[in-house]
Amino acid sequence: DKSLTHYTQLPARGLSTEDVMTELKKYKSRDSSDIGEGKVSGAVYSGEGEVKELSAEAVKMFILTNALHPTLFESTRSMEAEVISMVLHMFNAPSGAGGVLTSGGSESLLMAFKSYRDWGRDVKGITRPNVVVPITAHAAVDKASQFFNIQLRKVPLDPKTFKVDVRAVERAIDRNTVALFGSLPNYPHGICDPIPALGALAKKYGVGLHVDACLGGFVVAFMEKAGFGDDLKKDLGWLFVITGISCDTHKYGFAPKGTSTILYRTAELRRYQYSVETGWPGGLYASHGVAGSRPGALIAGCWAS
Repeated sequence: DKSLTHYTQLPARGLSTEDVMTELKKYKSRDSSDIGEGKVSGAVYSGEGEVKELSAEAVKMFILTNALHPTLFESTRSMEAEVISMVLHMFNAPSGAGGVLTSGGSESLLMAFKSYRDWGRDVKGITRPNVVVPITAHAAVDKASQFFNIQLRKVPLDPKTFKVDVRAVERAIDRNTVALFGSLPNYPHGICDPIPALGALAKKYGVGLHVDACLGGFVVAFMEKAGFGDDLKKDLGWLFVITGISCDTHKYGFAPKGTSTILYRTAELRRYQYSVETGWPGGLYASHGVAGSRPGALIAGCWAS
């Protein structure tokens, strides 16, 4: 766009506040006008204007906080713990369940896969792990496979229901399988996989079951309250051996972009997600996800939403 000034180097003199705002408005004008008009799927999930304004104020209030340093920013630690507790209660999680706030659904899936991999290694002695997933599983599972050297066993759908073919899932399980995977719902078709049937297989073979509710979690959890029955929520009722659920707060939770949750049935499984280094000359370094420094502002915006 020739009307824009492109800043490829630091300017010799900084711009005034007014000039910066003028430039930002020019950049903003380039964004799609369809956002917020119900014409875009999978990019923006916005609530009422009041919710957005409240989130923006929360972000502004905590703009310089860093969740990597909870002893300095106890506020963000408390809000993060409260968000996790809220989402756990949404799904009627059992006593002892826990979770972590992440940067989005992809990171939630990445960390879940790492946890299943390390659990399989320590508990079952598996050194060449695989996870059985539907072909409709979110593409982040491919990223997790690449990052953590986990084989994906992709299985087809039932041609009538477009849900994962449970018989094909069972055929794909072997002694190196650490987890099964189901979507609630999947992204391509908006169809929920048969979670109870997958749970029965997970119980039969002693493997994990991860439910990807990043898209539908905040819908499914309130289906009964909205008058649509509770069948879907029962699917998420930690039946059988559901070991993990990923649920995005920044979709139908209407939180600012950059927040999601990964929930675990037990604190023991959650610990496999952590990274703690005690021998570094710079001091203790501990984090529960991919990032080290994390914006407390997004945690505050999520809590406020």
